[in-house]
Amino acid sequence: LNAGIATGFYTGNFRNGSDGQITAKYDFLIDWGDGSQLEHYDNRMANANNRLPVRHNYAKTGTYKVTLTGTCDNLFGYDGNVNAGAKQSAALVHSLWGVQVPKDSTSPLKYAYGSFFGCENLKFIGFGVFHNITECKEVPHLYDGAVLARIEPWMLYGGHKLESIAYTFENCQMFTIDPDVFKNCTNVTNA
Repeated sequence: LNAGIATGFYTGNFRNGSDGQITAKYDFLIDWGDGSQLEHYDNRMANANNRLPVRHNYAKTGTYKVTLTGTCDNLFGYDGNVNAGAKQSAALVHSLWGVQVPKDSTSPLKYAYGSFFGCENLKFIGFGVFHNITECKEVPHLYDGAVLARIEPWMLYGGHKLESIAYTFENCQMFTIDPDVFKNCTNVTNA
């Protein structure tokens, strides 16, 4: 039985608060953690639905550390149209357990528009994942549906320009929210 992972990074325009519409840039390598060759993806590889199709099959079921290196502005798992199937691919939704940034590295994520929407097994967001979202102004549905038990103080750390956190934690199963999670988000007017 082969185990696979698939998702579609959205390459079209999306909202960024008072900035209006912006477009994420992608030009990255993926190490799938199973010894296979690195794979390259960029905006030019998008399909007619403005999705950058990222797929990989594993020889056996297991736990793998997948590493993205390069430009990956947004994971974009949600575009506001759930009925049209805009959620992250089912493979990613069911398989993503945690996200971390290696020590002495900078996260490539510049925006966080619904990045982990529907990731029902997501339990861990490491320090540094959102330290680079300094131009991001809204994070709708960022953790919507995740099973995060605790919202850590670094989970919106770089969001100095955030204006809206509407639906960011919708359907989360959190028990604790650190009081410092919004410490750097002084421009938020919509929650």
